[in-house]
Amino acid sequence: MKRVEFLVNSVREVSRNLANPDGTSSVLDNTILGYLNEGQLRIQNLISSLKNVQKPFTTSIDIYSVASQGSYELPTRMSMSKQVQQVMYSSSGNESDFVLLRKLSMANIDLSESNFPFGYIVSNGSLTLIPTPSTSNATIRVFYERQVDDLDLRRGGILSVVGLTSTTFSAVTLSSLADSFETTGVPRWDQSSTYGVDYISVVTADGVKEANAIRVGTYSISTGVLTPASGWVFETTGDTITAGDYAVFGKYATTHSQLPDMCEPYLIQYAAMKVLEQQSSDDAVTKAQFVAQLESQILAQVKAQTGEIQPIPEANFQEWY
Repeated sequence: MKRVEFLVNSVREVSRNLANPDGTSSVLDNTILGYLNEGQLRIQNLISSLKNVQKPFTTSIDIYSVASQGSYELPTRMSMSKQVQQVMYSSSGNESDFVLLRKLSMANIDLSESNFPFGYIVSNGSLTLIPTPSTSNATIRVFYERQVDDLDLRRGGILSVVGLTSTTFSAVTLSSLADSFETTGVPRWDQSSTYGVDYISVVTADGVKEANAIRVGTYSISTGVLTPASGWVFETTGDTITAGDYAVFGKYATTHSQLPDMCEPYLIQYAAMKVLEQQSSDDAVTKAQFVAQLESQILAQVKAQTGEIQPIPEANFQEWY
């Protein structure tokens, strides 16, 4: 999918909102970004609500057990805070030892301890194993549906990185692009401002994540040097920052949508519809009808089965005894 700057421009073209006679824009880029992100969330939720074997947003995360601890925090970007697909457990941590856990209900709460939990409960943003693991460092593998990252503009190029380790960095120097957001931009880099950004993400030129949830400590407008907050560390193993990357505003953000490419026309038309509604244009009604048609087309494509033979799902297809 195109970079978000091009999506914003397409929205302006479709809604006939390129510029006012004095060269200013009647609808801000950040406003259009909000509409694009609103459209992303809507279409992802619609796709996720389909009872279908196609799960385009599923990913996994490994959580490591702590002896006598039954509950573990679920990932922050889990769609609707409940979209767990399945949970597996390996008491040794070895790939060959993973077993599928059963989904249970609150009526199955068991406070006893065992090295071999057989089920789990999802409640209030946490995963509870039944019974409680009795040892540490077992691997809990959670397959879940992840909410796509928010869209944002490139807010500055990474020119250099200082003090980079596997867990943190000391400072980065941003390109002059960052200065363009310091006068009227909301949010902005300047931490002394009420609108100073709290978190940024770093992505490659193609919008691939390098590091998320970077808590901003200080930023110098004169030098372009940014430092992370005291004590901050990378959120996940393998995160890094490289010269040539780009910084974007947001705890989990990117410059390229993670939706399937077929959703690009929908995002543009949805945001254009919202722009027209904001301007009380009569064209908003016609645009809304077109957006509804695009939604139906996308959902029909997702629901369509592939040419493969579709077997009846089995929870433990390898069990023969």
